[in-house]
Amino acid sequence: MKISDEKRKKLYKFINILEVKKRINKYKIAVGNENITTDENIEGLDVVLDLYEFKSLKIYIPGLNIIDEYLMKDYIIENLEAIFN
Repeated sequence: MKISDEKRKKLYKFINILEVKKRINKYKIAVGNENITTDENIEGLDVVLDLYEFKSLKIYIPGLNIIDEYLMKDYIIENLEAIFN
């Protein structure tokens, strides 16, 4: 079941993003005997949101490493489509 553009616009209004944190994987790389380099990789985003009557939902968005409200809401709506198919 594909959500129409009209319903998609209404859903955007019902999604209220409360908190966003980057999920970072930190690791150390040993180069030679004495040199140790620390590096980090952003795996995705941990998001806390309100969705209509559902308050403080916590979700993880893998692969998204920039904090963009439009992209996060689009990801949530696409996955709602997958649940109801």
